[in-house]
Amino acid sequence: MATLIEQKFDIRLGVTAVGRLLSRLGLTVQKPLQRAYQRDPQAIERWQRESYPAIAR
Repeated sequence: MATLIEQKFDIRLGVTAVGRLLSRLGLTVQKPLQRAYQRDPQAIERWQRESYPAIAR
């Protein structure tokens, strides 16, 4: 967000200032209330072990 503000408005703000500004605007970090019920831990572990390293390369 700090980079976007700097690009759009030519104003440089620190992380704390950006957080305060977003908070005043009513924009906060959103977290899911619960985990997806269809979550598959084995599939996640397999993806992290096999697919992700290929993507990261």
